[in-house]
Amino acid sequence: MKLVLGSASSRRKQILEEMGYEFEVVTPDIDEKSIRDPDPRKLVLQLARAKADAVIKKLKEPSLVLTADQVIYFHGKIHEKPESKEEARIMLQGYGTHPIEEYTAVVVTNSASGKEHSATNVSKFAFKPLPNKVIEEWLKKRNPLDHAGGFAIQDEIILPYWTRIDGRRDSIMGLPKELTRRLLKQAGF
Repeated sequence: MKLVLGSASSRRKQILEEMGYEFEVVTPDIDEKSIRDPDPRKLVLQLARAKADAVIKKLKEPSLVLTADQVIYFHGKIHEKPESKEEARIMLQGYGTHPIEEYTAVVVTNSASGKEHSATNVSKFAFKPLPNKVIEEWLKKRNPLDHAGGFAIQDEIILPYWTRIDGRRDSIMGLPKELTRRLLKQAGF
């Protein structure tokens, strides 16, 4: 059975390639804003499942479909991908004041049987307040609209400001490797 990554994320594709898997990419094309839940753990799982359902409808042969979703939970509020640079700026200006939690759900679904293996990873981290010049450089050189919470942990502009990470960097980047390997193994891949 072939593996299908149901994602438009270049980071998830890169991580899965680094893990040595051969796979095809199918973009789920869902309206993520139509799926809401105030609990970040439940929200990412609902979104990842909706992505899997959308991808399975596009497939012509039985496959294992791997989908994921990620949100940032900061000071009692869920931060998804910002809708504008101004929204990203506001997010980035606040992050140095409180710890941040990152939630990533991974779902592996057998398209033939409908059997699902899923789990959610949580990482906690913090960083120093970002100077305005750093925020403006990030907004100018990168696309914050492509990142949950408006930032990328691995980027050299943001990287020097991290003070603590309790969890896995690959999870914060969008796909926790250990969790993904475990779920794929459970699914028989």
